[in-house]
Amino acid sequence: MRYYLIDFENVGTKGFKGAEQLTDNDTVHLFSTKNAAKISTAELAKFGDHLPRFHEVPAKSQSLDMHLVSFLGYLMRDKGLDQEYIIISNDKDYDNIIKFWREEKGLKLSRQDSLITSDKKKTDVKEEKIDEKTALNAAVQKAVSKAGYGQKECSRVARIVARHYKDDDILTYIHNELRTEFGEEKYLEIYNVIKPLVAKKKKSAKTAEKQKNTANETSNINSTIQKVLSKAKYDNADISKVASLVSKNHKEGKQIIYRSIIKEYGAEKGLKIYNEIKALIK
Repeated sequence: MRYYLIDFENVGTKGFKGAEQLTDNDTVHLFSTKNAAKISTAELAKFGDHLPRFHEVPAKSQSLDMHLVSFLGYLMRDKGLDQEYIIISNDKDYDNIIKFWREEKGLKLSRQDSLITSDKKKTDVKEEKIDEKTALNAAVQKAVSKAGYGQKECSRVARIVARHYKDDDILTYIHNELRTEFGEEKYLEIYNVIKPLVAKKKKSAKTAEKQKNTANETSNINSTIQKVLSKAKYDNADISKVASLVSKNHKEGKQIIYRSIIKEYGAEKGLKIYNEIKALIK
């Protein structure tokens, strides 16, 4: 099930966009104050058989936000942590709460500016590629639960993993803390359950970081080469071509780059171009 919580004071009827696409798996809760704009019957008709459940709260500063968040907590307890919860608002103050529950319980919680956008695009909390840390949290809790442990133990294990997520020697830290937290009898079983998940996610994160750094380095080299050759009065075609050759081969070293430029431009012009840029190549 999906539960939508509309901050009507913030989005108004613009937040109803997509109401006609709601299904029996969707429940909408609308929060407003007595000072809120009236909703026309035409707007309500868009909901069809899936009309919102209305909640009027006191018209005070931050009152609606606090009531909406407290009701979210009630829903999480009443409906469960395996449901999807979506806050409809442009207010980024919700984002810290969303981030907290994602990391704490692996909750499917997000924020967007209307009920259902055509491409399902969420304006949500910098999702960090659904946030590797949050994804690992959810995977750890699921694995520990499957191994027969209760929700409290699952949460304790997930918090330990989250605490050491950025540590290089993450498995050692987790092993030691699990031992302290759960004692000799239980810790090793739990550790063996989550070890493959942590190792896989950490490896994936390192690979992604390495690719990002390589891409940034390539982009910087490309930009610098173009500036140098532009200053040396080369035409745009040559600037673009040389920058491309260097970007493609900069990991292979100076000799490969030199050969590729000579091959493209011949010995005389190629050497002249290479001498312009060789100081930039590590």
